[in-house]
Amino acid sequence: MSKKLKLPIGILTVLAVFLAALLFLPLGAADGFVVTASAEGEEHIHTGMYGVSNITVTLDSGEFAEGEYSYADGVHTINTDKKITISGTTTTETVVIESGVSANITLAGVNIDVSGTENACAFKIADNSTGNVTITLADGTTNVLKSGNYCAGLQKNGTLGKLTINGTGTLEATGGENGAGIGGVLDGAGSGITISGGTVTATGGLWGAGIGGGYYGAGSGITISGGTVTATGGTNGAGIGGGEEGTGSGITISGGTVTATG
Repeated sequence: MSKKLKLPIGILTVLAVFLAALLFLPLGAADGFVVTASAEGEEHIHTGMYGVSNITVTLDSGEFAEGEYSYADGVHTINTDKKITISGTTTTETVVIESGVSANITLAGVNIDVSGTENACAFKIADNSTGNVTITLADGTTNVLKSGNYCAGLQKNGTLGKLTINGTGTLEATGGENGAGIGGVLDGAGSGITISGGTVTATGGLWGAGIGGGYYGAGSGITISGGTVTATGGTNGAGIGGGEEGTGSGITISGGTVTATG
């Protein structure tokens, strides 16, 4: 004759709570990603369990409207000109600014190192975007952007739109093979780049400029008016200007301390 197994009420309660927790775990969140958008105390948070990475994207005020921000397949996509602050560390996630968006981003201690992954760009403005993107380096913070082969560290690829870097913090941008530290990629121009503050170190990958074009890419319309800037090109790439086989033009240095090697 079979016997029925009876479990104490306490054990059954623990099992029920555990199973409920499993059902409500956020899917696709294993990288430990956190998004917070605050509006009068309201928060929207998406967090993973394992803490492999920990990037935080925060609206300075208000909340994200539908379509202004998304996260999928390790890519944080920004589609708004609202002021956003990004911080945290990851080796798997990247940031993309959509085409035509004049984003206002503060980097406040972000470290994105995807240099071990080919075609992975740490921080990318959509190619040939007409948007005017402003990046502010928060005071007292160090920010690192390292990309894989065929990508710039901070990618602004094309002759349209503008990228302005300001603030008082530090930025280290390193391109992968064929990419600039800040600017273009293979056959891509790095143009419309202004640095007016901060301590900026831009290092091109093999054949890329420190600031400017990637391999075969031109560097033009580059202005440095403040800050401390160190730009080092890869093999045969300019410190500031074109990558190997690329040209440099329209480069203006009107202030700051600049060291360019290439």
